[in-house]
Amino acid sequence: MAGEKLIDFIMQRHGNSSEYADIIFGIVSSINPLTIQVGDKLTLPSELLILGQNVSKRKIKIDGKSVEVDQSLNTKDSVAMIRMDGGQTFFVLEKTS
Repeated sequence: MAGEKLIDFIMQRHGNSSEYADIIFGIVSSINPLTIQVGDKLTLPSELLILGQNVSKRKIKIDGKSVEVDQSLNTKDSVAMIRMDGGQTFFVLEKTS
């Protein structure tokens, strides 16, 4: 039922395609400051990027012990991102290679 209501809401809203989220791919062009190249003409600066857990350094617990997992981005990493807010924010989801 809730799914049907959500679909109805989306269908009624119409809206511009730029208002919706898209998955896009890019390549890390620099680390400090972080920039990601999308295609030939678009470079995303760090101010527009939000990093997810899968592309960051974090601590997790395994069998009661704290372990640091470092999946930080490196130059030339290919990444998958979610474009949000009409292209004003990009959530870096994970590495693709």
